[in-house]
Amino acid sequence: MPKFEKGDKVRVRSDCTSPYEGCTGVVEGVIKEESGFLYIVQFGRSGDLALTDNFMEEDLQTVGN
Repeated sequence: MPKFEKGDKVRVRSDCTSPYEGCTGVVEGVIKEESGFLYIVQFGRSGDLALTDNFMEEDLQTVGN
């Protein structure tokens, strides 16, 4: 079972090597991989482009409402 679902608000952990380190985004999709689940997270939009990146479960944490 994935820890996060589409629509969940998440934060990229501060120890993650990503340009989105420490940023909050919304899970847009979940992909099952051999090593676990890969999460597609959207951080906003720039014109017509969605600003997204992919993360493994251990790179994300839940954001309270």
